[in-house]
Amino acid sequence: MTKSHQSLTQFAIASAAALGLLGFSDGAMAMAPEALVRSAQAACLEKAATDGWRTDQAKLISARALNADRAEVVFDLTKDGAGTSRLTCPYSASQGVGVFSGQAAMAQESQSVDRNRAWWILLPVGLGLLAWAALRGRDDNTRNTTAPSRSMGHDNLLAQADARDGSLEVHEQPNITSLVLKKVVNGDSIGLTGARRNDWLEVAKGGWVRDADVRYNRNAAPLT
Repeated sequence: MTKSHQSLTQFAIASAAALGLLGFSDGAMAMAPEALVRSAQAACLEKAATDGWRTDQAKLISARALNADRAEVVFDLTKDGAGTSRLTCPYSASQGVGVFSGQAAMAQESQSVDRNRAWWILLPVGLGLLAWAALRGRDDNTRNTTAPSRSMGHDNLLAQADARDGSLEVHEQPNITSLVLKKVVNGDSIGLTGARRNDWLEVAKGGWVRDADVRYNRNAAPLT
């Protein structure tokens, strides 16, 4: 074998070895992002647990390597088991876990949902109150239009018995010698028509009583 042929053979072997090393290096670099992503997931979950999130209910949305040092992981997390927040966790192999993003936005969205839910709960209550007020107003109008006026009935004026001897005598006629129809205990009410004869007042249900033996609002309705 000539010297030049030996040199060519050695060069070919060295080139093949170099290509093999390059292929191995590329394979090692291809595995690095996967290891980075796994480390990022574990570190982000650990940080979330220390912040009060329930990592047992965490849902992985996405995880990707940004470069040889940095990765980004997105989780759906919950603290109370009811509402969830979508949080983005930045991770660096050299610096560790960064500050989660998305918390404020998710909190505002949750508050908006709670306000909308409150409106839906209060809406039937408000409609019920409006319906009740409308029905009550209609009933009041019905009573006002159908109830007779006090001036049309006999009980125009209510008085209270206040006789000196403890009971009010209702006489058949407006004089002391006429027949006593009944007696009313002091403090009990008695209806008057508003008619007067001298010192006697006409009782709505019949009879007469002395003005001095009853108490009533003398300014409410004049007795004639």
